[in-house]
Amino acid sequence: MRTVTGNMAKNRSRSCQQILFFRELDFSLDEIKTIMARPDFDAVEALQSHKALLQKRKERIDELLNTITKTIKNIKGAKLMEIKEYYQGFSDEQIEKYREEVKRRWGEKTLKDSEDRVKKMGKEKFAAVQAESDRIFHTIADNLAKGADSKNRSGRGCEMAAVAGELQPLFR
Repeated sequence: MRTVTGNMAKNRSRSCQQILFFRELDFSLDEIKTIMARPDFDAVEALQSHKALLQKRKERIDELLNTITKTIKNIKGAKLMEIKEYYQGFSDEQIEKYREEVKRRWGEKTLKDSEDRVKKMGKEKFAAVQAESDRIFHTIADNLAKGADSKNRSGRGCEMAAVAGELQPLFR
């Protein structure tokens, strides 16, 4: 009796583990139920698949973390980055999705003009634009932390609009 109970507990634990792995991989509970209820469901095969998918996710996350590290070094002035390095770790599908959103919101011409401007800048001008953008964004972030009170709101709002307005010429 003890072995039967122990085996049942082990099977339940393995099923729970499978569910957790599927959930970690963004499967819905309905999808998991359907998969695990199939007569040809193989737990070992599923675990191997989980492992492979999680390994791919880990590699992607490692690449994203590396991109973040490079960007931080770039912001601090310790490393120059090429445009393509900003997108390392993002899939072509994700980038294309963002491009499609730009097209949908602002039109094909805006996307093309933007991409052409970036390509024409060259590395040196792009680095200068990045440095100036970083300065402007840090100024904005520093001022946001101060909050807005009723006496100061219109004055600082104008100051913030002027700082934000400094961005526009950088991208012409």
